[in-house]
Amino acid sequence: MAKMKATVRNGRTNSAGRVFNPNHNTRAETRNLEGHIDHDRTALNVNFKIYANGNVEKCDSFDAKEFELSQYEILFGDGQTAKNERYIKDGHPERCKTVKEVYQHPKTCPMETIFQLGNRQTEMSPEERKQIMVASTFELIEQLRQKYGENIRFLDISLHNDESAGSEHIHARYVLSSVDKHGFTIVNQARAFAQMGIDRPDTSKKEGKYNNPLMTFSEMLRSTFYDLCEKNGNIEIDREVKNPSQKHRDILEYKCEQLQKSVAELTAERNTLRDQNNITKTIQASFDEVEIDIEAEAVPERTHRGQVVEPKKVKIKQTDFDWLKERAKLTIGIKTAFDKLQRYGKQLWQEVSRDKIVSDLTERAETAERRAREKEAIAKQLTDNLDRAYQDLHEQEAFMRRIGVWQRFCNFIKEKFRERQEAEHSDRTR
Repeated sequence: MAKMKATVRNGRTNSAGRVFNPNHNTRAETRNLEGHIDHDRTALNVNFKIYANGNVEKCDSFDAKEFELSQYEILFGDGQTAKNERYIKDGHPERCKTVKEVYQHPKTCPMETIFQLGNRQTEMSPEERKQIMVASTFELIEQLRQKYGENIRFLDISLHNDESAGSEHIHARYVLSSVDKHGFTIVNQARAFAQMGIDRPDTSKKEGKYNNPLMTFSEMLRSTFYDLCEKNGNIEIDREVKNPSQKHRDILEYKCEQLQKSVAELTAERNTLRDQNNITKTIQASFDEVEIDIEAEAVPERTHRGQVVEPKKVKIKQTDFDWLKERAKLTIGIKTAFDKLQRYGKQLWQEVSRDKIVSDLTERAETAERRAREKEAIAKQLTDNLDRAYQDLHEQEAFMRRIGVWQRFCNFIKEKFRERQEAEHSDRTR
């Protein structure tokens, strides 16, 4: 058997910077809204909840957002409360965050890793590949839990069997945490990697986008998953990265690219089919235009008492009869093929149109979400500016009270306001 491809991808956000929606993995209602899902197979998906105490619960569809947030509250609630108290004590209440804000922030939201073995073009059967993948993934997760303990907290795991354009794969969501100097557990990837003993790939160079501990961690996951697949399946994994830019691609970008490929393939197939239809029409027309010169002797019908006993017939030579029979078979075959090609072409066109509609709707939804995020950012900026202005006003009040001019300032403002009102009243009565 040839070498088999395997995939391990990490990420928290898509290319637009938006955090992944965990309900894409776990809720049947959410998956039913997506065009690339084979809804008849959604019930075959399997989910696992992993509680803060380490207990694992196998379940069907569930609200992952609600569950993950509840685990964040249990794991990091005390630490976040203590951190907020320190912020307030130090005079920086604007830095306080709720646990929900920590859960939703791109830097502290859960990490998501996707595991996949082979695809639908792989020689091995889907059931065999799935068994190897599941066994290897859960063995890898157990190794991570034993080796790194509380520094890596798994929240939920989902096995997907229902994606029509892809193969079976697993989503594992977890959070990297550490213990701060005050003894509280907090979400902190950098400190977690330090406590786990994971450093950047090249320690002789400073840390950066292409030299950081996450790259080391991701490569460790990938290498270990490959090793386990080879051990559990007695197979050989193709470890060559043919295009490094594909190594950390966002899963949504990958699916969009695959959708575009499918549309292009269907369009090419439709064009080929249209050409075949044209050829068929040409052949059909050619047969319709053929002039046949066959000698035949007419045999009139026989009747008895006004009833047709034997219908009218013609007598032709055996060679002419055989020739007509063959041409009739060929004509019927061409007509049948033409009808089938027409129906198939209509079906392909409907599929191309449907995929184009899905693609357009996805693009429009992403545009709407991007605009909503921009408006939210502007609103947050205005709110922050207002908070700072309010804080400055309080500081000015405290300062003016200390130097004893606050009351005079208030009286001055009142006098100016009274003068303005009188001037406006005077203008209106003129």
